[in-house]
Amino acid sequence: MLIELGLRVYEAQMKNKETGFNQALFNKTMLENMLKAQMATSKLLGMMSLSPHLEGNDKFIFKDMVTTIREDVDQIVSNFFPKDEGGEDDV
Repeated sequence: MLIELGLRVYEAQMKNKETGFNQALFNKTMLENMLKAQMATSKLLGMMSLSPHLEGNDKFIFKDMVTTIREDVDQIVSNFFPKDEGGEDDV
C-alpha cells in the first residue's frame, strides 16, 4: 500500500509540473514591457524638461531627474536585495 501511495503522490507531482506556464516566455514578456515603459517614460521626461512652463525650475532638468530616479530606485531595490560586504550584488 505504501508503494502504491508513493507512486500516486509521485504521479500527481509530475502532473503538476506539466503546466502550461512557460518561464522563458514570461521573462521575455516582462522584460519587453518594462523596456517599453522605461523608454516611453524617458521620452516623456525629456519632453517635459523642455516645456517653457518649467523653464528655470531646477527640479525639471533632465539630467538631474534621471540621476534622482536612479538613486531612488537603487535605494528601494537595496531594501529587497541588499548588497554584500564586497559591494557586489547577491543576484
